[in-house]
Amino acid sequence: MRRFYVYLAISLFFFASSISLTYYFVWFTKNVKTSMPTNLSINPPLLVSSNNVKINPVDDQQAFSSQFCGKSNWQSSDYTGPQKNWQDQVARVRSTIYGLNNIKVESDEPRIPSCAKPLLTKLKHELRDLIGLTLNDYKKTDDPKRLQKLVIDRLKKGGIRINSNVDEVWADDIVDILFPYGDIEDIEIKHPNNHPELLAVTTTISIGSTTDTSFYIYKTVKEHRELAFNFEAQNYDQMNGAHLELRYLFSPSGNNGDFFLFIADITPWFISNWHSIRFSVFKFENNLTEYKEIYSGDHEIYLGGEPPVYRMLLTKEGFTLKFSGDFEDSENPWKAVKLSFKVNGNSVTLFKENKPIKPQ
Repeated sequence: MRRFYVYLAISLFFFASSISLTYYFVWFTKNVKTSMPTNLSINPPLLVSSNNVKINPVDDQQAFSSQFCGKSNWQSSDYTGPQKNWQDQVARVRSTIYGLNNIKVESDEPRIPSCAKPLLTKLKHELRDLIGLTLNDYKKTDDPKRLQKLVIDRLKKGGIRINSNVDEVWADDIVDILFPYGDIEDIEIKHPNNHPELLAVTTTISIGSTTDTSFYIYKTVKEHRELAFNFEAQNYDQMNGAHLELRYLFSPSGNNGDFFLFIADITPWFISNWHSIRFSVFKFENNLTEYKEIYSGDHEIYLGGEPPVYRMLLTKEGFTLKFSGDFEDSENPWKAVKLSFKVNGNSVTLFKENKPIKPQ
C-alpha cells in the first residue's frame, strides 16, 4: 500500500509539472508577471525506499539492461525448489533479495532489466516455499495471523525485514530517488471468506517505484498443507505487467463442492491517474484438484478519486466491482462504474452501470 501512494505521488508530480510548464509558457509569451503555481506535494510525507545515486538515462533496452546485468555473481535464475529446513530457505531468499536490491531505477522508469526478470520470479517462488515450509512446520496451528507472524519472524531472524530501508520522502523529491527491486513489502495469510478450510496467501515485492503481488491457495491433504493454486505475474518487460492492488473473493461452495474465485488488480504505471483494472473468474472443482479460468477482462479506472481505489463485493449471482472510470469530457470527466458479474456454471455474464461524477 505504501508504494501505491508513492505511485500516486509520481502521477501528481508529473501532472503538477505539466501545469507549471503551461503557466510559464503563457507568462513568457505575453510577458506578463503572474505568480507561478508550485509543484504539488503530499502531506503527510510518503514512506518509500530511497537511494540518491543517479544513473545515466539510456533509451536502448539492451544498453539499459547492461547497466545492471553482466557483471554480477548473483544473477543465476536457477530454481532448485524448497530447501529441507527454513534456515536454508531464508538464506536463499536473502541471497536473491541482495541481488535484486542492487538494481535501482528512477521513479519514471517502466522497463525491467533483463537480469531482474528471472530473479523476481525466483524470489516469488522462494518466498512461496518458505511459507509452505512454515505452514507444515506448524500443522496444528490454524490461526492465519499467527502463521503470518511465524513467517515474518523467520525472515527477521535471517536478517530480512518487511518494508525495509524506509525513508520519509516528499513528492517534490521523487524524481531524485532511485527505487530498488526485491524489497518484501507485505506478506498476508488469511482464511478466505466462505472457506475456513483453506489458506489464502499474498506476497508483495517491490519493482522499482511500484509493487507486484502474487496470490496462492493452500489446502490440507492428509495433514499436509500443499499448494493448490498460484496467480503470479512473470517475465514481464515493463512495470505494467505486475499486479498492483490485488484483491480476491471466494464464492460459497455449491452442492458438489465447486466454487468460484474472483481476482482483480491494477496495471501499475508511473504517470497519469488513468489506468486499467483487470479481473478474472476461476472455477474450482473436485476439492481444488481441477480449476480453470472461465472469464477475464479489463476496464479503464481513474485513481484520483476517494479511497479505496475499487470495491469488490460478493453477490447472490456472482461478484461486483465498483470504481471511478469512463472518461467523458471536462465537465463530467469520469463516472462511477459498477460491473456486475453473473456466474452460472461455466459462463459469466457482465452487466455494466455508470453515472457521471462532477469534479470536486
